[in-house]
Amino acid sequence: MKKMLWFPVILAYFPFVGPFPGIDLQPFFFLVASLVFILCIKHFQYSVEIIVVFLISTICILLRYLLYLESVDLKFLITYLCAILTMVFFYGLYGSNYVGLTKKTIVVVSLAYASVGAVQLVVPDFMATVVHRSVEAALSYSTTGRGVRSLTGEPAALGKMFTTLNVLYVFVAICRFPKTAKLELLLVSFLFFIVSLVLARSAYALAIHLLLIFVLWSVLDFKTFILAAIITAGGVAVAGTLVLTFAEELEGVRAATLAVALFSNPEIILSQGAMRRVMNIPITITNLKYFGFAGSGNSQEYFSSSVWTPFGPLYYEAGSRALGGFIEFLLRFGVFGFPIFTLYLYFLCNVFRGVWVVGNKSIKIGLYLGMAVILLSMQDSSPALPLSLMFLLAAYRRVKINTILNESRLG
Repeated sequence: MKKMLWFPVILAYFPFVGPFPGIDLQPFFFLVASLVFILCIKHFQYSVEIIVVFLISTICILLRYLLYLESVDLKFLITYLCAILTMVFFYGLYGSNYVGLTKKTIVVVSLAYASVGAVQLVVPDFMATVVHRSVEAALSYSTTGRGVRSLTGEPAALGKMFTTLNVLYVFVAICRFPKTAKLELLLVSFLFFIVSLVLARSAYALAIHLLLIFVLWSVLDFKTFILAAIITAGGVAVAGTLVLTFAEELEGVRAATLAVALFSNPEIILSQGAMRRVMNIPITITNLKYFGFAGSGNSQEYFSSSVWTPFGPLYYEAGSRALGGFIEFLLRFGVFGFPIFTLYLYFLCNVFRGVWVVGNKSIKIGLYLGMAVILLSMQDSSPALPLSLMFLLAAYRRVKINTILNESRLG
């Protein structure tokens, strides 16, 4: 029975694979997780307080649905209930074991995504039918200078997948192998980044990935990080000069085109879709003011709005949703989404407190893990994305265990 716990976890690693049209996040994980939860309930661990908050959160979401039927449909409701189900599942699962969280598993999954993506560089429609997006969409990426999508919906999603797998590898290494060398963590992280650079080519995903690598480096070895930051600043200046010099030759590469725009005319970056991803959290909060205390639900109303950015105001059409992320609970449900979002923040704050031994030295790894949680689960994509929530709950449970152990030693 315990081996059955692996099935939903493996499906969580491939959330976009499936034939169902009209939805990016395929339902297999949620269906299998529900079944396995019922059959293997004795392997899950919960505290009474957490269960109460999960129940209150679910009741609030259902209450909002019943009170505002005109702005909510069943598909919409199921999406957010699945997010709560995912949190319940992984909270209980990672209370006593690390099913699916091994270096070998992460490497095998990474190779699967990288292998399919590498073939798609030559044959763009290779395995294009295993996700619901059309084959024509897969072919269009290569003609517009974008990367490949592999087993995800689009290149940006593939870039985020490599970032998530990178973070999970670091997490597993420091949890299960405390004597892991810092150099290994950094080298593996840069390897993931290079693979994403070659295959996904998403400027937004690469920026997020590089930011997390720098945060990891700073907490592992601050002195060498400062030195590297100075060298990087010089490298960026040289790279910027080369990009501008060879702009015509790089015209077909989307990431390079954005870099040229950023150097030559920073304001033009506001017209790029990636900028809305970067500003998703403030956009989501701004949108909420148009819909009131009960949130937007599934409203079809739109309003002209803007948010501040370092490049000037970003004008956009505000609607009932932005670009996803767990913060979408607040926009969609207003005060009815407070319980589950408050619980999410509780988990997140505890992750930030994480202090672990890496290479015989105690470091504040929680800064890296917490930043990763925000960028992978709150910033964008579906709030029910299993892999992001799996990381959040696994990190939270491990931090709590470490805290209890440290307090018992001090006592």
